[in-house]
Amino acid sequence: LEKTLAEEGCVAADDVARPTARAHCSLVAHPSDGRTLVLFGGSAMRRGRIQTYRDLYKYRTDKGTWSRRIAAPMPLPRCSHQCVALRYGGRDLMY
Repeated sequence: LEKTLAEEGCVAADDVARPTARAHCSLVAHPSDGRTLVLFGGSAMRRGRIQTYRDLYKYRTDKGTWSRRIAAPMPLPRCSHQCVALRYGGRDLMY
């Protein structure tokens, strides 16, 4: 697992039941794995205030499982954004 995380540029990963409910996030197909979706950011109304997220999740469509990825450095929280995932120079990138 550590080698895979290092290859992804992650410092940690957790298996989770699912991400918290949110809107205005990006959900894109993983650029080099046809079985994985990547979810980033979004927002939700919590106790009358808007909460904006900067977390990153991977969903395995073949297994129905979610995992949270922690990268260094993480982008700032954002919502209502656009995202493109691509494979460039042997690395998976999200812009």
